[in-house]
Amino acid sequence: MQVSAVRCCLVVLFCLAGFQEASFSECPASMRATVDKFLDVTYRGAFIGGSKSAFEESKNLTMDDGFPPAWPIVYINRYKVLRAVPTRDGCRFTISYDRQAVITDSLSFRAVRREEISALWLVCADSMCKVDMADARYGLPPHVGRAGILAWLDKLREGDQSAKVMALQRALEHAPD
Repeated sequence: MQVSAVRCCLVVLFCLAGFQEASFSECPASMRATVDKFLDVTYRGAFIGGSKSAFEESKNLTMDDGFPPAWPIVYINRYKVLRAVPTRDGCRFTISYDRQAVITDSLSFRAVRREEISALWLVCADSMCKVDMADARYGLPPHVGRAGILAWLDKLREGDQSAKVMALQRALEHAPD
């Protein structure tokens, strides 16, 4: 009889612990603001050289534990935070991207219109929360808006690949927005 009562109490405690965790479904607004800022600087071209100011801003938003893959560059026209789930050391955000095209390392433009769902982990330590850029958690190539890609192309035009850059720019200008 005692064993049954103990099991029953353990089951109730386990269920209550799960209920409390499930009810804590929101991450603090300050974490959401950090993720919003990170998505904005990425959209403006921080990680492809499209915007120097965006890159400077990104330094304060990311952990110094990795970089996003350089290729492909994903052209998006919008992004949206779908949900935020608290984790042991911060918060995991689920992001929806409206993907329009992919730009390969050979500067070819391939239209690929679809929704893409991905996650960002925000890790907090010493009252600072930053996006974890480690490959195991991030690994997402740059998702950049039109203006960020065009700014990057302006810088590339000065190099040896001007014909490819011009073709890519034309493709981007005719891509749906």
